[in-house]
Amino acid sequence: MGDPFKSLLALKQENSLIKFITQFERFAGFIKGLVEQYLMRIFTNGLWEEIREELRLYKTNNLLEMMNKAHAIEGNNTVVAKVVGDYRDTGGGIGVFLIKEEQRNE
Repeated sequence: MGDPFKSLLALKQENSLIKFITQFERFAGFIKGLVEQYLMRIFTNGLWEEIREELRLYKTNNLLEMMNKAHAIEGNNTVVAKVVGDYRDTGGGIGVFLIKEEQRNE
């Protein structure tokens, strides 16, 4: 595994949030003495941008609360993508929802 601290800092969400949280907890478990606020910043930095930016709108008091809120955001984004269409970042923080073909024809 190498250095768990370096692995934790380099960790990025690549697919589901559950997998990211599992990896995050695994690496963080090897590191003793880190202040929770620092762990919260590391966690936030590893998230997908759309989850990270929305998460910043909420006040979370601890890492568990932050993880739960991130999970709720991911769930909401999944529902919106299914109903409205796929979200694509067009650059500069501006995004558009791409409407599914069958919805265009309604």
